[in-house]
Amino acid sequence: MIIVNMPDGKQIETKKRRIKDILKELHLNENAVLVARGEDLLTPDISLEKEDEITIISVVSGG
Repeated sequence: MIIVNMPDGKQIETKKRRIKDILKELHLNENAVLVARGEDLLTPDISLEKEDEITIISVVSGG
């Protein structure tokens, strides 16, 4: 299982392997969040390993 650390502090598990599929499952817009594995930022096309842990970071911009 892949562990996903959400912006609100919750932690969920998923069987999805691609970042794009995980974001879709969570109803998150890939243009509104960053995804990190450790200190590395990941793009939506990246496939993860079974035991990976990722963190989703909300991107907020102001005018």
